[in-house]
Amino acid sequence: MLRDVRAPKGQEPLTKKELKEACGNLYAETKRKLRQGFGKAPLFYYVLRVQQLCAKDQKIVDKGLTVCSTPDECRALISKQVGWSYRDISLVKDFECGVLLYKGLAVAVYYKRQVTKIEPGPLDPIPSGALENLEDVWARLDLNSKSPRQLVGSVKTEILEKDQQILDLQQQLKATEILLEAANKKLTDKRQLVKPGVHPPGWRSRKK
Repeated sequence: MLRDVRAPKGQEPLTKKELKEACGNLYAETKRKLRQGFGKAPLFYYVLRVQQLCAKDQKIVDKGLTVCSTPDECRALISKQVGWSYRDISLVKDFECGVLLYKGLAVAVYYKRQVTKIEPGPLDPIPSGALENLEDVWARLDLNSKSPRQLVGSVKTEILEKDQQILDLQQQLKATEILLEAANKKLTDKRQLVKPGVHPPGWRSRKK
């Protein structure tokens, strides 16, 4: 709970300088307590604006992105639905790039990748990576997706989890091999006892 920085009853009120100093000390104390209680807890945080859309708008954006793979498809969507817009942000020659917006908020970036036009000879093979449709030169970045740092971190975490699973399976396999070896040894000993002419100790006494 915050302390009252006002002057006690019966004393003169604090001056502006004293009040500012008291408030500064109180802020520093609060910040210190936050760090002690929550580690390096920030006093503010950042949230992607595209993630603050309401559920209804988010559904509209997701549905719109399913039909918008190129700028032409974006323009077709704009002509049919209200709230959408497209801005060309190409600033360099031979560089085509644009942003799709919903209610003024950028939701996707479109970039036309550079290609080379090749005319093959009669016997030249066509590589498997050749584009079948010229619209495939467009790449799209969904701005609601994870950042490269987050993607790398999630991949690293997944790799560590897989490595741990492999280690656990190896340990289980080793334990199973030990049990199997002990069972085989026990079975071999029993087979040796029941060989013709070989009787276990005390078999006569058990027969009586």
